[in-house]
Order: sequence, then C-alpha cells, then structure tokens
Amino acid sequence: VETHAFRLRAVLAAVSSCQPSHHKTDHMTHALTRLAGLTGASAIGVAAYGAHGLKVDDPQRKVAFENANRYHLIHSAVLLACPSQKRPMVTGSLLVVGTLLFSGSCYAYALTGDREMGKLAPVGGVCMMAGWVSFVV
Repeated sequence: VETHAFRLRAVLAAVSSCQPSHHKTDHMTHALTRLAGLTGASAIGVAAYGAHGLKVDDPQRKVAFENANRYHLIHSAVLLACPSQKRPMVTGSLLVVGTLLFSGSCYAYALTGDREMGKLAPVGGVCMMAGWVSFVV
C-alpha cells in the first residue's frame, strides 16, 4: 500500500508540474493551447479534403499532401505541451513557423504542382526540429 501511495504521489507531482504557472505569460500559453485546437481542427478538415476532394493523379503530389497533413496534425498536438515548457513561446513559435513552412509548402506543391513552393519545406523542417530540441534545453 505504501508503494502505491508513493507512486500516486509521484504521478500527481508530475502532472501538477506540467500545468502552466500563473503569471504574466498565462495569456500567451493560453493562446498556444487555443492555437493547437485551431490548427488541429484545420488539419482534420484538410485531411477530409485530401481523402474526398483532392483530384490529383500524380502520386508524388498525393504523397506530398499526405506528408504535409501528417506533420500538420502531429505538430498541432505537440503545441499542447508547449505551455509546460521553460520557454513556451520559443517552443511554440518554432513549431508553428516550422509547420506553416513545411506543411504549407507541401500543401501548395500538392495542390498546384509548382515545385518552387516545396523549396520552403527544408526550412520548415529545421524549425520543427529546433522546436523539438527546445523541449530538452
């Protein structure tokens, strides 16, 4: 029983440490949570379009669309963890900019066939990687 109580206290301490602190940046971290909801909802809507409305015969463009949507949805969910970080706005900004550049350029290529738009994807990928690294520094 004592071991279970210790584990429960450890879990509760870990969960409470993930809550954003109550100070001036609360409105910013709240904005990140709201943004995560909006980008997540848009990722689901775009996925529905891709599954039911996208008329692309080129398999490369279809793969680009699917990759864009996958990273869009994943990084929308990851935004939910930003408020618990030491520098939530840095992490959130890197993830948002990275998602916009990576997924946005892949979506644009998939929809138009213009390869020039895809040139922004590596910059977005680097921003997303930096966002992930910011969780541990």
